[in-house]
Formats: sequence, structure tokens, C-alpha cells
Amino acid sequence: MDDARTAQLIAPRKQQAWSKTYKDRVERLRNAGRMHPAGEAAVSESRKSGLWNFFDDVDALFVPEDLSAILDHEKWKELAPSYRRNVLRWIKLAKKPTTRRKRLTAAADATRLNKKLPQM
Repeated sequence: MDDARTAQLIAPRKQQAWSKTYKDRVERLRNAGRMHPAGEAAVSESRKSGLWNFFDDVDALFVPEDLSAILDHEKWKELAPSYRRNVLRWIKLAKKPTTRRKRLTAAADATRLNKKLPQM
């Protein structure tokens, strides 16, 4: 707002996939009795649309077959789980097959060369 104050927009959650950290937060809110009806409605809608479980394979660090076929698995396992999760999420969110292939190649090449992709 100015040099001394900031503002933060608090708005309903956008329709997007739920990662494990968000699911864990839902459980903590429920257990603390702090989950509001609007939050429960968002969870229910996400379950119906398939967005609730969309990232389950990514959160489990499951390597898809097309990446597995071109990946140096030993070097991949040396990378931090958070980095691997980001790469897998980046690959999964590709909308076009050509984009997915480019991302697969970039991830495999960077791993082989002991380099990291910029944060997605």
C-alpha cells in the first residue's frame, strides 16, 4: 500500500490440483475444528473434479514410464526429493504432448549432466 504498510488479498481458492501439503493442511484444520463450510465445499468439489488426487503420483515421487525410459536413475535418486517433485509436477502440467516431450528431454538431460533445471 505504501512504504510502511502492505496488503494481502485473501480470496477463495482457485480450482487447481491439491498437493500433499495442502491435503495435510485440510486435515490439521479439520482436527482443530477450524475447517469452514466453504473449505469443505472446495474439497468436495475438487474430489468430484479429480483435482484432489491429481498430484498423488507426483507426491509419491513416481517416475512416469516415458521419463523412466530416458532417465539416469542413479543420478535422479541423488537429487533432493523437493526438486524431483517440482520436476515431476512441471512435466505433469504440460498441456500438449510436444511440450511434455520437451520437458522430459530437458529433465533427463539436466540430470545426466548433473545440472538442475530452474525452479518451475
